[in-house]
Amino acid sequence: MSLSSVRTFRWVMSGLGLAAGVLLVATGHTVVGAVIGGLALVRLAFLCSFERRRRRTRGEFARGGAGNDPVLRSLVRGQFEVAAGAIGASPSEVRIDFANGSSIAEIAASRGVPVQRVVDAVVADAAAKLDRAVADGRTTSTTAARVKTRLPRWATRLVNGHRGDLGWRRAGAFG
Repeated sequence: MSLSSVRTFRWVMSGLGLAAGVLLVATGHTVVGAVIGGLALVRLAFLCSFERRRRRTRGEFARGGAGNDPVLRSLVRGQFEVAAGAIGASPSEVRIDFANGSSIAEIAASRGVPVQRVVDAVVADAAAKLDRAVADGRTTSTTAARVKTRLPRWATRLVNGHRGDLGWRRAGAFG
């Protein structure tokens, strides 16, 4: 069962509970109807609260990280190699340091490489991937243009992010 069908089921069951409570009150079963209707109202309030929080969280992801944007999420692959090339280190060294708690920016700084050089390399690589995706027909030029405007901020978050930050819950998320 998909997440959206579970969400729909919850809303339907809460609505049915409210309708049952109203029907019971209307037929003279006031106490039972009030309890069932009240519980349904409380459940509906929780559902509204969770839905509002879910939408707000989705918006936070979309403003800077990969979040729910499948195009940005697809661009993350291979960025350790790009960052390692810009830093002048092997990808395995960068992965190990990242897994030990350092951000890519901290790794670059420890090796005397300007962080902006790494960000620029990530942006250039991601832009090239977008151009290839448009040429291959995997995305539209409109989508690519929209994503390209977000690349500098996305790459900055990627380079400055630590393991466990939003969007990087698993060690292999950059893999």
